Amino acid sequence: MTANLSTHVLHQLNQLRRLERSSAPAIDPLHGQGYVLYHLCHRGAPAQPGELCSELGITSPRMASILDSLERQGLLSRQSDTADRRRIIVTLTDDGRALVQDHDAQQLARIASLLDMLGEEDAKACVRILDKILRYEQSLR
Repeated sequence: MTANLSTHVLHQLNQLRRLERSSAPAIDPLHGQGYVLYHLCHRGAPAQPGELCSELGITSPRMASILDSLERQGLLSRQSDTADRRRIIVTLTDDGRALVQDHDAQQLARIASLLDMLGEEDAKACVRILDKILRYEQSLR
């Protein structure tokens, strides 16, 4: 029974991912770059590239490529630290922050619509189950 349910859940999650990609909002064309922008915005403080690598599990060469691209697009800036000029500080620009905030607003609207469609009882059950899944996944780390 568990194998059948597992297969069914896997299939449904893959279908949801495909649907999500087909109606992707503005940040998604940035692919992995959007993940870095989102993290920087919600991190609450500028970061050094090495910190971003550690926090996001991205290699240094890949992070350098992402930061180069985002900087060219005007979504973030890199500056030398005034206290230690050897250190680089990465900061979101106003355009980068606005892009993440717009994406967040679109996602929240989609989630609110989904929860409304489920109705109060199923929405609460969905949130409870997602919380349980998250706690389980976190316990495995």
